[in-house]
Amino acid sequence: MLRSSVLIVLLGFGVLLTGCLRQTAPTPALPEGELTLGTGRLKVEIAADDPSRTLGLMHRESLPEERGMLFVFETPRSMGFWMKDTLVPLSIAYLDSEGRVLEIYNMEPRSLQNVPSQSDQVVFALEVNRGWFARNAVSVGTQVRVTGADWESLRRKAR
Repeated sequence: MLRSSVLIVLLGFGVLLTGCLRQTAPTPALPEGELTLGTGRLKVEIAADDPSRTLGLMHRESLPEERGMLFVFETPRSMGFWMKDTLVPLSIAYLDSEGRVLEIYNMEPRSLQNVPSQSDQVVFALEVNRGWFARNAVSVGTQVRVTGADWESLRRKAR
């Protein structure tokens, strides 16, 4: 009896310790926006500075279906993203300065493999749950619309 009680206490402590080790610093609140694309609408967190772009969606255990993250860069360039410490399977769309979808890729959780853009005209990257783009009729060439702002005002946030 004593042996099983000790085992239960040790197992409970291990679960508690594992949970504590997995916790990370709280994600700082980011500005939010709303996008319309294809047949869907997304509420997005806007990552427009180096710290928020670096953290991205890492360490999150889930992402609500109609949520995403929009990464904003100051100037057009080739882009590459990876999924280190990102637990949720995602799809990424690379967008040009006008919010037009240039490319879409699926990404693997916790992968260190770079997912590079083919285009050197990427100004925005949009991450959503894997398959969201297909479920909402979004493909290369789709125009993304931002509610209550324009693409240039979003780019200014990255300066």
